[in-house]
Amino acid sequence: MENSLTPFLSSFFILLREGFEAMLIAVLVFMYLDKVKANNKRPAVFWGIAAGIVASMFVALGFKKIAGITHAHEELFELTSLSSVTMQNNMLKVKLIKQ
Repeated sequence: MENSLTPFLSSFFILLREGFEAMLIAVLVFMYLDKVKANNKRPAVFWGIAAGIVASMFVALGFKKIAGITHAHEELFELTSLSSVTMQNNMLKVKLIKQ
């Protein structure tokens, strides 16, 4: 019985921790908006949170679909890493251009 619960509990606590981290970041953004008196930007943050949740669901479905077709899990993680680095690079470029 104990061995069958181990994967479930591991996944549960990882998701719980990630949820708390996301909530902490959102709260910090809202506190910053309050501090700089930019409360009119709150809807944009809510839309960003919703878009992040929807995008996360699509990525999870895509991973499940690709893993079911090819059984090539290493390639999925490589693709994820590459796309993450590309997005971060583009964000850095945009930030440097705005300065």
